[in-house]
Amino acid sequence: MISGSVRLFRIKWLYIIKYGLLFGGSSVFILVLEFNYRLETIDPQWAFFWVALLFSVFGVWAGSKISKPGDFSEQVLMNDAFEEPAADKPQIRNQQCSSPEKLSDREFEVLVAMASGKSNQEIAEDLYIAISTVKTHVTRILQKTDAKRRTQAIQHAKKMGWIQ
Repeated sequence: MISGSVRLFRIKWLYIIKYGLLFGGSSVFILVLEFNYRLETIDPQWAFFWVALLFSVFGVWAGSKISKPGDFSEQVLMNDAFEEPAADKPQIRNQQCSSPEKLSDREFEVLVAMASGKSNQEIAEDLYIAISTVKTHVTRILQKTDAKRRTQAIQHAKKMGWIQ
């Protein structure tokens, strides 16, 4: 058991030494470029190119060491799976409301905008209506969904299948 921890300790020191040598070599390379740049023996474009290349290679290398090979593709797939629908193109499961009172088209547009997290001001600007009109629509939506808060109305609409 002790030998295993000593071996692990040695491996960590080897990584530290390797990284130290890598960073030291990179620093020396940059200093040589800077020295040649000041002596005007190297074109400034080439100096910037080599520094940019060095940092790009280091960034790719560090990224590959930090993340596992499949992590990025899994993140992309998960982000696509949980992506919210666009506010201007709501995905509607069932256009007919299952409650006795049906929302008007404008109230439905306001509900979709509320679900996307927009404020009354933003909704008014997007729909080209007055803020007082937005407030009236919100009040009617709250009444028709038997909700006291906007979040409750949104939850009710999602539960009923009006929006996703």
